[in-house]
Amino acid sequence: MSSYVPIGTIIASIVPPTTAMGNWLPCDGSAIPPQFTELCTLLNDRNTPNLIGRTLIGAGSFAAAQTTQTDLLDPNFTALSGDRASQVTALQIGDTGGEATHALTIGQLPSHTHTINNGNFGYHRRSFEGDSGADLPFEVNPSTKVGGTDESGKNEGHYNVQPYYAITYFILAG
Repeated sequence: MSSYVPIGTIIASIVPPTTAMGNWLPCDGSAIPPQFTELCTLLNDRNTPNLIGRTLIGAGSFAAAQTTQTDLLDPNFTALSGDRASQVTALQIGDTGGEATHALTIGQLPSHTHTINNGNFGYHRRSFEGDSGADLPFEVNPSTKVGGTDESGKNEGHYNVQPYYAITYFILAG
């Protein structure tokens, strides 16, 4: 059994990021000390990856033949719809993505309709006098527009973060 751990290995730990761990640097976006040139070359960066608030995802190409994994789930982003999905055919080391909040577009809403009075415009369930009025029929006048539903919603994003347990990521610098 080999005890060699390659430079660039990332580990998860409950050790605080301020704890010195030899050649292990916290993945907090801080500058890499100059003696760790090999790590800088691997990352193509002078800073550690900033993994604060991020989860890790496997890098590689999405092969067309590899549509499911052993858990029978499809990991391919290309199967999704949306603006960027058709462009994602591989994830390279260092790629980032995702969002903490997301505001749905009309295209992302489930297909649905809103009917008024169960689609029967010849009768209205309640009078226009409020809750105290009787159920009254009304005649639709072709010159009068029949109103629709009231506008609702505020176009705010919804929270889009998976359940988590916060840890510190460290990267082996050399």
